[in-house]
Amino acid sequence: MKKETKTATVDRLRDKDFEFLDVEEEAKGHDRFHLSATVIHNSTDSVFGISATARRILIVPRYNCTFEAFLDFYRLIIERIDPDAEFRLVGDETP
Repeated sequence: MKKETKTATVDRLRDKDFEFLDVEEEAKGHDRFHLSATVIHNSTDSVFGISATARRILIVPRYNCTFEAFLDFYRLIIERIDPDAEFRLVGDETP
């Protein structure tokens, strides 16, 4: 895997529980934003990918993923990025 990379959004998410690898971030104004990265949850060794826009984050399990890792990441998003963020499973989306 690539070395850990720094970007503005990932800097806000820095936490002892997570490592961010292969980070790609592009911001073109407030509404046009894209972030992708591989995330490692240090306490469970869960590995998952994230793909984010200004309105949504998609979390994709890759290796040894636990629900605990997803909830810890969600907590981090609420605390540092968006206190109104909602957690939904694929298929639970409303039209």
